[in-house]
Amino acid sequence: MSTNNTNSTEIIAKSSFQEKGLEEDSYPDPSTLPLPSQEPRIADVTLSELIPGRYVSTTARVVYLRAIEKQDALGSKMIFSGILEDSAFKIPFVSHRISSPLIRNCVYKFQSAYVHEFPTERSLLLVITEHTKISPKDIEDYREYIWKPTIDSIKRPVKSVALQGIITTIHGNSGLIKRCNKCKSVLYDDACPNKCPKEEGWGWDLRVSCRLYDGSGSMKMVLTKDIASSVLQRNLAELVLLASSKKAKPLTLNTNNIQSPPSSEIILKLPEAMEVIEGVTDNASSSSYRSSNKVIIADGRNLVYFPPGEEDEHKFTEYVKRPLNISEIEDRKIVRRLIEKTLDRNKEGYRNEKDARDLLA
Repeated sequence: MSTNNTNSTEIIAKSSFQEKGLEEDSYPDPSTLPLPSQEPRIADVTLSELIPGRYVSTTARVVYLRAIEKQDALGSKMIFSGILEDSAFKIPFVSHRISSPLIRNCVYKFQSAYVHEFPTERSLLLVITEHTKISPKDIEDYREYIWKPTIDSIKRPVKSVALQGIITTIHGNSGLIKRCNKCKSVLYDDACPNKCPKEEGWGWDLRVSCRLYDGSGSMKMVLTKDIASSVLQRNLAELVLLASSKKAKPLTLNTNNIQSPPSSEIILKLPEAMEVIEGVTDNASSSSYRSSNKVIIADGRNLVYFPPGEEDEHKFTEYVKRPLNISEIEDRKIVRRLIEKTLDRNKEGYRNEKDARDLLA
């Protein structure tokens, strides 16, 4: 695959930094943690300022929450786990204070919570122990505790981050690759790096290794098959056929290579408010929502939105009907994406302009 470096391609890239080591079995045992300091007051910090191995006080919003059963020396017990977020960062947490109920999208002050670091990936976990004091905060608008990530604000591994920027460089190892059918590793010289038997075979895959720049900094990024196919406007089968053709021309990635569909204008009269279902899921950045032919969108965190009746609400951890007010900027963005998803289905022959009007009815 070749690229024209003078013509960078602007895309919206949704990256997912996987926090390895955050499995439930690897949560630290609170009995092994040091006792908190006897100092009368611990300084407040943001989630981006957490210091590993220290007790801290911080104020954050509960983005996602679930109760899980965990085994310890005394038997099984229930604990809370989830995601905390403020305007600077977000991290996972685990709470052993099951007697202190937490509510999603509510803001709490956590005094004397322990910061645990997973040494392999340097990712953090906030541990709420029996020594932690939890105080609910009366916040008029929880959006003050929403992190809008930029590359320079990502100091540690974090899961499910939506970034928008420009691809400035395409690395030479991009394009069609061979993966082992057993371990899914990339083959080099037709050999599996994990020494899997050749009888296991291999399959084609697509990836684009590149650098993303968003104005605050740059980082290495790998576009997996679904996103790379969308950018190239070629699916995996088409690319394999192109590569195997003797007459195939080099495929370039630049702004001229991305063809837009014929332009059309649709005028829609937006109501003051429209009702949707807001669902909570473990991973709202999953590609299954982007590739679904249903009118359902994800916010890149832990929420999905869809019209009533479009999806089975009971498959989500939590769900609630909520109005989207066109006068609110964030709500208007959600409405726009729902309309765009509805119109996009027309390209695949699923729906047409009438569905966009039905969505607003």
